[in-house]
Amino acid sequence: MIGLLIFLNIFLFCSSLKLSDEINNYENKINALHRENLILDKKASVLSSLKFAESMAPFLGFTKKNIPAYLEKLNVALKY
Repeated sequence: MIGLLIFLNIFLFCSSLKLSDEINNYENKINALHRENLILDKKASVLSSLKFAESMAPFLGFTKKNIPAYLEKLNVALKY
């Protein structure tokens, strides 16, 4: 009976060691994913910023200033 309890105790101890290794492995993976998420978040904020849009505008054919269009004659007027 005591031999069975000792064996059971050793088995539970080894199982708990294996589970703790798995938990550590998952924690390391979570930390790596968290770091990668922070990097991707920073890249996304840079790509969505106005400075990035301003730097890419000349390559995409946008002009810096808009030329205003004035209406010389209004053909339609509001009647009261």
